[in-house]
Amino acid sequence: MHTPSFRRKRGFTLVELLVVIAIIAVLAAAGFAAGQAAIQRARKVTALNTCTAL
Repeated sequence: MHTPSFRRKRGFTLVELLVVIAIIAVLAAAGFAAGQAAIQRARKVTALNTCTAL
C-alpha cells in the first residue's frame, strides 16, 4: 500500500510575511527619525548663519 506523501507547498506563510513587513516598518521608522533629525539640524544651521549675516 502506498502512503500519500505530504509535499510542502512552495511560498511563504502568513506569519513569515508579517514578520518581514514588521522588520521593514521598524527600519523605515528609524530611517525617518534620522532623516527628520538631519533636517532639523540643517534648519538650525541655516538660521544661525542668517542671524550671523545680519
